[in-house]
Amino acid sequence: MLIEMNTGSDKDPLLVGMCCERNSPEGETVVAVLSYRSIQRWSLSNKGNTEHLLHEDEEVVRRIREEFKQKFWNLRTPADNVEIELHLLDFHIVDDKAYILAGAVNAAHAPQMCYAVGKY
Repeated sequence: MLIEMNTGSDKDPLLVGMCCERNSPEGETVVAVLSYRSIQRWSLSNKGNTEHLLHEDEEVVRRIREEFKQKFWNLRTPADNVEIELHLLDFHIVDDKAYILAGAVNAAHAPQMCYAVGKY
């Protein structure tokens, strides 16, 4: 069982999804876990008694948010401090790349959701 604790004052780490990347003949399984705070890669033993955090990227949500701001609303500078509502909807792992489906709303611009798939 993977357990993540949120000790900061940031947004709760809501789970978006978990994908199996690969299984080895030696009994190791590598999984990816996407939350609203980060994407993590874990190594699990086949007996379920050991787990090891391989990698954590806490910048992925910030990068997705910035891509929406730049691509959909052409906001490029920190002075363009427009808050968007970001929704991480789904993700899958293909050939060691994470494909994340996200939606965003810029209420200051229009009350419609824009969707995008990003590869990370």
